[in-house]
Amino acid sequence: MVDQILSTLKINEFIFHLRATEELRFNQFASATLRGAFGNTLKSTLCIHSRIPNSCEKCLIRKTCAYYYLFETGTDSQGENNPHPFVLFLSPELSGKIIQAGEIFTFTLILIGKGLEYLPHIIYALENLGQKGLGGKHSKFDLIEIKTIRNDNEETIYSESEKQLQIKAQNYSFYRDISNKPVSQIKITLLTPLRLKHEGKLVTEIDFKVFVISLLRRILKIAEIHCEEILNIDWAGLLKISEDAKIIADNTYWKEYKRYSGRQKQQMLLGGLSGNFTVQGQLDELIQYLKLGELIHLGKSTSFGFGKYEMQIIERENQYDK
Repeated sequence: MVDQILSTLKINEFIFHLRATEELRFNQFASATLRGAFGNTLKSTLCIHSRIPNSCEKCLIRKTCAYYYLFETGTDSQGENNPHPFVLFLSPELSGKIIQAGEIFTFTLILIGKGLEYLPHIIYALENLGQKGLGGKHSKFDLIEIKTIRNDNEETIYSESEKQLQIKAQNYSFYRDISNKPVSQIKITLLTPLRLKHEGKLVTEIDFKVFVISLLRRILKIAEIHCEEILNIDWAGLLKISEDAKIIADNTYWKEYKRYSGRQKQQMLLGGLSGNFTVQGQLDELIQYLKLGELIHLGKSTSFGFGKYEMQIIERENQYDK
């Protein structure tokens, strides 16, 4: 049943392979650096008002603009930012790293719903960014190829030599092949800082129920805003599962990060949870939602890579039936 609910979501993972043509230095927020530079380049490439501040809301063509759709998602009725239709992620291993000229590096881009339609615009802007340069020294790079990942299978859809997007007719529906055996224990590792808000406050200690509530809300918003789908999920049942589950090992910790926001022209503190935790309970019905969360990330600042986690199923035997 869960498979049928989530299969209506259109979502796909793309791996971009880039080659540095000059030495490139990443700071500790590699994903944020690329995301900011990419957003600026996309706007300057496509926008007829790119040099006019706060021009999007007055623009007559904003409803068909790739930049507006991808980056200006607006807020909900509670004033919370709506989720972006993409997640951009560079491996944390690239943070603070120096990429030598000629060296190849990659990043992952998740596109959701209508965001999939703007892949050509993204490629065009990224190639322009490569010519313009990235980072403080405006280091140049080339886009070598793009691969799409479907059910753990990679397929090249764009290459440096052909310069044509080769996307076959395919179904972008979310699906993960997971055993239907009962699951009683999982381990969740936070690969990038997790910034959750609950009742208006940042969560500085892991709480599995809050984790699940935040994940389900994100999935529902993404479905409604970007996939035009109203998901009929069992809220009460899933929250009961999360309430009854127990965290039997908590190795998470709070860490503060500093980054400079080019948009706000100031230093910002971005604290988040890191580490891992292990949960025990009757978790079967949550597994597909948690697998989707691995792909779309969780919490705040997901569009530049925060909130990425990995789930490991430790126990499949349902101990409660013993």
